[in-house]
Amino acid sequence: MLFSRSFTLAFAASAFASLPGFGSSDGFVKMEFDILKDLGLSTSLNDFITSLLPENLSARDNSGSAPLINERTFYVSKLSIGNPASEVEVLLDTGSSDLWVMSSRNPQCKDNGGSIDCEQYGTYNETASTTFKNNHTNFYIQYLDKTYANGTWGTDQIALTDSLKLKDASFAVAEDSDSNVGVFGIGFIELESGSEKYINVPALMKQQGLINKVAYSLYLGSMESNKGNILFGGVDHAKYSGDLKEIDISSQDGKYPYLQIPLTQISVQKESSSSKAFDAKDSKFSQSFSTRDSEITSPSTPTVHQLYLTSVLLYPFFSTIS
Repeated sequence: MLFSRSFTLAFAASAFASLPGFGSSDGFVKMEFDILKDLGLSTSLNDFITSLLPENLSARDNSGSAPLINERTFYVSKLSIGNPASEVEVLLDTGSSDLWVMSSRNPQCKDNGGSIDCEQYGTYNETASTTFKNNHTNFYIQYLDKTYANGTWGTDQIALTDSLKLKDASFAVAEDSDSNVGVFGIGFIELESGSEKYINVPALMKQQGLINKVAYSLYLGSMESNKGNILFGGVDHAKYSGDLKEIDISSQDGKYPYLQIPLTQISVQKESSSSKAFDAKDSKFSQSFSTRDSEITSPSTPTVHQLYLTSVLLYPFFSTIS
């Protein structure tokens, strides 16, 4: 999943040992993340999905049902921001491009009289950091689950790992949000929420010499894993078997803002039986790969979330700008 006009993916047969020695001198940055499961969909998101379903959506010939696997899964990585450092956990999102963190002053946090447990993933105290620079530009973003973040843009130093740090990285501080976790958006620059585009975190990694290429690969582990990692700058060849295949990304209005590819066929197989393929060539569906929102989209119908198995052997994801 990444920054490119083509999309490369590999089918991972099993988990292999991690490659040693990833660091800035090698042109790679490796970050671990936690895989959080079974947290449930919010009521607002469930209602929103129901409202989008077309009235004529019904079972057809050769239809079937299967339980969704990994539908309540997201990925959280740790960052240290500022001086003195505030340690926060952020939701890793390939479907957006901005990094924003929760301000300790958010009135909706329990510590400030609200109802949200902001300490679960940590907050950032921008007034206490001696290296924070507020550029006094408003920030606002809203997601499909109707959660939002409202605040201001600024820069500060961000430690990606214990030994790798970015200087003057741009991010937003949410002084008002009804979410309990910030978001680490690593998507295309075209998806940045502001009217003026800027160098987001992945692009800044290359500019400051931490990586050689604005690219990344995701390793999500096995179905039972609670840990995974993202490798900025390349792909870990020990994490898959077979060959990487290049697939063109689908465009929208002549642009390529999303990591989505044409969905032409879905294959379903029961245990100890032959597989059956459902032809989707005429549906004009595209599959969008996002670590925040699982979705299948069609130009002629609304977006319907959580309708595919997130475990469909698409590990790791990799793509690149150059």
